Amino acid sequence: MPPDTFSTDEVSIIIPTFNRPALLPQAIRSALAQTHSHIEVVVVDNGSTDQTQQVLQTFTDPRVRCHRLPVNVGTFAAWEAGRQLARGKYLVFLADDDQLRPEFVANRWQRMDTDPEVMVAFSAFETRDSTGALVSVHHQERKTEERYPAIQLLKAAFLEWFSGTSMYRKCAVDGVWCLMAPDIASLIPDLPLTLLLALSGMGVGVFISVNDFISLSHSEQASQARKIQIFAAKAAALEWFLARRLSGEQAAIVREELAHWHVVWGRQLAGEVVLPGGRRHIWKAIKVRLTLSSGWK
Repeated sequence: MPPDTFSTDEVSIIIPTFNRPALLPQAIRSALAQTHSHIEVVVVDNGSTDQTQQVLQTFTDPRVRCHRLPVNVGTFAAWEAGRQLARGKYLVFLADDDQLRPEFVANRWQRMDTDPEVMVAFSAFETRDSTGALVSVHHQERKTEERYPAIQLLKAAFLEWFSGTSMYRKCAVDGVWCLMAPDIASLIPDLPLTLLLALSGMGVGVFISVNDFISLSHSEQASQARKIQIFAAKAAALEWFLARRLSGEQAAIVREELAHWHVVWGRQLAGEVVLPGGRRHIWKAIKVRLTLSSGWK
């Protein structure tokens, strides 16, 4: 969208990408297909070394803006580049392997534009495999809208608030972005952003009872190396938050999630016959839970 026609009341859909020329077009097309027409699509090429640039050149829609980073600088820095380029009042961070249904932006814009207290809106979603077959639907049992102030929003961050389904008020994101630790947020910036917003007290979150987001499950995500990276990043993020000045109730919620995460990872490692690693994480979970219940460290 040309600069002189873009409304700052509208929505910037940010798509960071790296070496996914086969999947990226689906994400871009899903963004352009929004029924809410006043959008821009900001694609940040995070130093791709394949045909990504050639793929991007096929998109001539003026609403698409492309920015290329010379080398891969990590997920957080790619998000940061997109945030700085975004001109909208609202932000959507769309992974290059996920897709929005046509009503995604409209469903959230209608809710957020009428209530300035809402800083983020999120929803149910579905997972599909690389053939397009349905794998699962998440939170479809929730049939009504729910509003989350303060501590309830922090709890939701570990339950029904999936960042991929989120549309954020840009001023709220800007307000906490300076608190993001680049080393902690490098691989998974969505978790620190979610927790910082939940702890900020700047507004409320709203769960919308729609299913308008598709998360793609594919082989790259299932690799053991990728799982180890994600686990380590999430555990480090949770431990970083525990080192902050949290209230007793806030710290208890974060510790509970950290213990749960160690249990999940420990069981997976044990199930894959990596028993020493599995036992180590189960023990860490027990220690975190003891700290939670008795103050023992």
